[in-house]
Amino acid sequence: MRLDEREARSDHAKGSIMTTPAECGVCGRLSADPIPYCYRCADTLRAELLAVPGLVVDLEIAAGRLDQLSAPNEGGKSTETPLPIKLGRDGFPVDYARPLRALSETISKWAHVVADSGGLDFVAHRHADGLRVLVLNQRGGRSHRYDPAELLTQPIRSVEYLAVWLAHQPRELRASPDPVEMHDAVTGVIAYTRKLVDRLPERVLKGLCPFVHFDMRGERHECRTKLYAERGDEWVRCPKCRSLHDVRTLEAEALGSVEGQLFELRQILVLMTELGEPVPKSTLYAWANDARRKRLTPRAWKRFGTGQTVDVWIDRRDTPLYRLGDVRELRRRVERENEAAERKRLASEQKP
Repeated sequence: MRLDEREARSDHAKGSIMTTPAECGVCGRLSADPIPYCYRCADTLRAELLAVPGLVVDLEIAAGRLDQLSAPNEGGKSTETPLPIKLGRDGFPVDYARPLRALSETISKWAHVVADSGGLDFVAHRHADGLRVLVLNQRGGRSHRYDPAELLTQPIRSVEYLAVWLAHQPRELRASPDPVEMHDAVTGVIAYTRKLVDRLPERVLKGLCPFVHFDMRGERHECRTKLYAERGDEWVRCPKCRSLHDVRTLEAEALGSVEGQLFELRQILVLMTELGEPVPKSTLYAWANDARRKRLTPRAWKRFGTGQTVDVWIDRRDTPLYRLGDVRELRRRVERENEAAERKRLASEQKP
C-alpha cells in the first residue's frame, strides 16, 4: 500500500473532515487533500534528495579528475588526448566548488524551514548512526566503476546528512510553508549540479552474439547474448563466450532486420537515438503531423483496443505506424538539404 493511501485511510479512521482537494502547484494534478502539493511530486522530490550523496561523491571525483570513465576496449577505438582539466561551455575551467556550495545552501535552507515548521530537531539526529548508514547506502553514485571501499574514505558532508534526513520526512515536506517553491529550488539545483558531473559513456545495444558452437553430441547452439558497446568502439567482446565481433558488422545485421519493420513514432524516437541518428521529438512529430512540414506517410495503423495491424485507417483512435527505413532516409535527405542551403548561403556572403 502506498504512503498516501495509508495516510488517507488513517485520517479517515480518525474521523477527519473531508475537504476539497487542491491543485498541485508543480504538475497541476489534484492533490489528495487541501495541500497544493501532490504525493507524486513529493515522491519525486524525495527521490532527488536521496540521490544527493551519490551526486556529491561524483562531483568530488570529477573535480579531482580521479574518475576512470571509459571501460577497457578491445582496440581500434579512435582516441583523443583528454585535457587535464574539464572546461565548461565558455572555455574556462569548471569551478566545482560553486555548484557544491549552491547545493549545500539550498538544501540547508529548506531543511531548516521544514524542521522549524514541523517542530523537528535535526541536531538530535545529525550524528545518529542510523542516519550515517542511510547516507552511506545512498553514496553509490557510479560506484560500479569504483572501489566501494574508496567511497568510505571520503568524509560525509553536511549536505548529504541534510538531504537524506529531509527525504525521510514525507509528512513535513508536504506541510512546509511553501512546498512548491521548495520543490522547484531543490530539483533545480540538483539538475544543475548533475549536468556538471561527467556521465558514464553510454553503452548501446549492438545486437546478439552470433557465435555458434557444437556440443559433444554435435548439436548446434548459438550464443545470442546481448552485446553492448560504447560509441566509437570498433570491436566488442561477448561477456559470455568471449568471442570478438566487428561492431560495424553487428550494426549492419541489426539494421537489416529492423529497418523494414513498422513502429510508432515514440518507438522510432528511441530507436533513432540508439542508432546514433537522433531526431528532435518536435521535428519527428512535425514530419508526421504538421501540414506544412509533413514528409512522413504511415505504412499501416494499429487498431485501438485490439492492437491488430491493418493497412487502412479505420478509426481516429488508431495509431499510425511508420517504417524505420523511411525515417532514416528522410533524416539523411534533410541533412543534405540543410548542407546545400548552408553552402549556398556562404557562397552568397562571399560575393562582393
